[in-house]
Amino acid sequence: MANEDYHEMEMSRRSIKINTIRQELEDASEREQEAQERLAQLDRQIQEKKVHIVVFKQNAQGMEDQAAAAEAFCLQNHRLMKEDEEDVRSEAEALNEKLAKMARSLEKAQADARQAQRAAEVQEEANKRQAEETAKHAAQLATLEATMAAATADVESIQETIRELEVTLEMEKKTGKEL
Repeated sequence: MANEDYHEMEMSRRSIKINTIRQELEDASEREQEAQERLAQLDRQIQEKKVHIVVFKQNAQGMEDQAAAAEAFCLQNHRLMKEDEEDVRSEAEALNEKLAKMARSLEKAQADARQAQRAAEVQEEANKRQAEETAKHAAQLATLEATMAAATADVESIQETIRELEVTLEMEKKTGKEL
């Protein structure tokens, strides 16, 4: 009987041990299945993230391309504006030189006109009898005054053109700054 009790106890102990091992095996299987599910879920998330990364990289590349195109456009505009500015500056300098020449011509014409007028007055006072000489000087004076009036009109026209060019230059500079 002691042997039977021992066998029964041993069987009972082994059954408990087997049940414990089975339970541990089931728990381990469940944990393995959960781990595989989590692994599969993580793989799906990784794949989704990879797709997002590719999309973001493509968007970033597109934005870089747009930025490069915008930069090239701005550089081209800047270069063209510099060229335009140089052209306008050269034209303004040429017009200023022309204006200065015309102003000198005007001053000379005015001085000539004053001198001719003085000469005519002196001549008239000194020699009233020389009507023919006086008429000649009067004609010269009229010609000089006409030249002076024409030169004055040209100077005013050139001054107006310079003002318009300066306004255009300012507008182009502002447009360039806005770009």
